[in-house]
Amino acid sequence: MHTLLSSKGHQKSTLFLALLSLSALSACVEAGKDDSGGDSGQLVGDGGGGDGGGPVIDPLLNECTPVSPTSQSGVLEGTLARPEALSAEFVAPADRLKGVLSLQLESPRDNADPVTLGVSIDHPDMGIDDTELEKAPEEGVAVMAAVSPGEVVTMRLAEWGAELDAPESYAARATWAWIETDDCFEPNDQIDAAKHVPTNAAHSAWMLQGLGADDDLVDWYRFTLAEDSVVTLNISHPETVPMGWSLFAGDRDDSGGELAGELFAEPAGSVRWTSDGALPAGTYTLRLQPFTSLAEVDYPLRPSQPHLSVGYSFQVDAAAGR
Repeated sequence: MHTLLSSKGHQKSTLFLALLSLSALSACVEAGKDDSGGDSGQLVGDGGGGDGGGPVIDPLLNECTPVSPTSQSGVLEGTLARPEALSAEFVAPADRLKGVLSLQLESPRDNADPVTLGVSIDHPDMGIDDTELEKAPEEGVAVMAAVSPGEVVTMRLAEWGAELDAPESYAARATWAWIETDDCFEPNDQIDAAKHVPTNAAHSAWMLQGLGADDDLVDWYRFTLAEDSVVTLNISHPETVPMGWSLFAGDRDDSGGELAGELFAEPAGSVRWTSDGALPAGTYTLRLQPFTSLAEVDYPLRPSQPHLSVGYSFQVDAAAGR
């Protein structure tokens, strides 16, 4: 159970630009695909040193399934008779990926206003809010949250305080928007759902946690070495997502099969690792996950949450050698 947390300092000028970037970010970089779209199937043969035998997977196999992100938007408005609040439920589409929900206060919004308002996104396990208190007029009053498929949250616009001569009622308005992420590798939260990616190509995905219970915040990938190769892993991610990683031989996910990994990568925002020598030809499994729950990182530790508008990217480079 998460405690009530608060979000402060989201600026109006950056919030919706960040949201617009959700749909602009491609979750699957085209580099590395073959002319048929990258899904080259499997080749049957001996497995090689990486997976200990079995079918050989085509190293060019790219299991990215492009997503056409959807979005929804609306208005929360009405006449507030003090000290009432305006509220509405938002139900995230159950048949889509996770998305980012934003709620932005529009009016009244001025230092001369006799009332102080705030907006919030409420969930039984967590709530996030932002108010006009101690905020300049040019600053946005807004909240953002990652919402899982089928999750139900309550959006609220409420009065937080009023001057003695404040009117008994007044018009209030907030706008909201939900934009689906475009992670072309989902679902890949379990090892048996790991998605295969080609080496020597960049790939993009998302590391988001909904407001409710979402403990399986792990992304699994596979890659195949056609020959013994020195492997280099590069990951770039928002600093608000401390990233951990593990590399396993074959389809193992136990400590005995782990070849390398870091629980918490430094410096923040990037990972670079190169194998000491050549890894045997075969298929390998890569696990990526945040060092800590994003529900704990989100609020109120930082005034902005870049991981809500920026995904992460990674690349596995393979160079033949011994």
